[in-house]
Amino acid sequence: MPDSSKALDSPNPNRGEDLTGLPRPGGMTHQGCIYSGDAEFLDMALPFLRGAVEAGEPAIAATTPRNLCLLREALGDQGGGIEGVESVRFGARPPERITVFDRYWRRHAATAARVRILAEPVWTGRSPSEIDAWTRMESALNALFAATGIWMICPYDARSVPAPILADAVRTHPEMVQGRHAVPSPDYVDPSAFAPGGGPRTLRPAPPRRAERRFGYADFASVRAWVAAYAARAGVPARAAADLVLAVNELASNTAEHGSGRGSVRLWTEADEVLCEVVDDTVRGPAATSWRPLAPMAGAPPDPHSGRGRGLWLVRQLCDLVEIHSADGATTVRLHMRLSR
Repeated sequence: MPDSSKALDSPNPNRGEDLTGLPRPGGMTHQGCIYSGDAEFLDMALPFLRGAVEAGEPAIAATTPRNLCLLREALGDQGGGIEGVESVRFGARPPERITVFDRYWRRHAATAARVRILAEPVWTGRSPSEIDAWTRMESALNALFAATGIWMICPYDARSVPAPILADAVRTHPEMVQGRHAVPSPDYVDPSAFAPGGGPRTLRPAPPRRAERRFGYADFASVRAWVAAYAARAGVPARAAADLVLAVNELASNTAEHGSGRGSVRLWTEADEVLCEVVDDTVRGPAATSWRPLAPMAGAPPDPHSGRGRGLWLVRQLCDLVEIHSADGATTVRLHMRLSR
């Protein structure tokens, strides 16, 4: 966990009942909670965390500084076994947060059948693309951690979170917590079909004015040099530019290994970021029978005991935002890199 983790301790012990609707054994339980005030937050959080202490289950609360203070005061000495961390330090981007979840589970999986995570997303200051990425992550968690013993509740503060995000919260969580009770979400959408806002799963078109270069098996070195030169001209900091070059090289290599072997790289600048697309040519012929589309949240933390499966995970760690769209036998991966980091 981040270095800021600490126990939720305070001199005022208190005690309450556990949540009803206990999780299914042998799989992830992913619940949302829309709250409108301190009392509603505590009605959900206290029985969830106290239940962890009573059951001897590892638990961590990642939420706002104010909510952490409320928890410390209400839990008292009983909070000594619960980790607490500010949400902004609990994975700044969706890939980082997924990695934190994965590491927390792996750290305890050998000795605990279940862990509890209270994980409040951070929506303030997010661009529309970033909001989409975080919302997709909430949906993808249901598939990524389906086989784990994670019990997670994601709080949403209705006083500050925009209504469209609240609507998506109901669509990305199989259950919603209302006070001490968990109820099935009538609007839940399976991750394979989910799109933020209920719209189509598409990327907005790349602008007509862009730099573009086609590549094949023998062109990786020249593509790396071309991307590096564009990033330098656009003013991308040296370290971020190197990360972008590495990400593009990884995607081009994946195209050679798993796709058609040919594709295009597109670059353009918008506002305060450089965008780069790696487009795999449409797969035709015999290879088309084995082509599989990439899911929008492909690139989960790899199995530490496997030597494969690290490509897209690495790309997500390197870039500020990664968007994926697959259709008609072709895949487009769009990378975002801020001009200032």
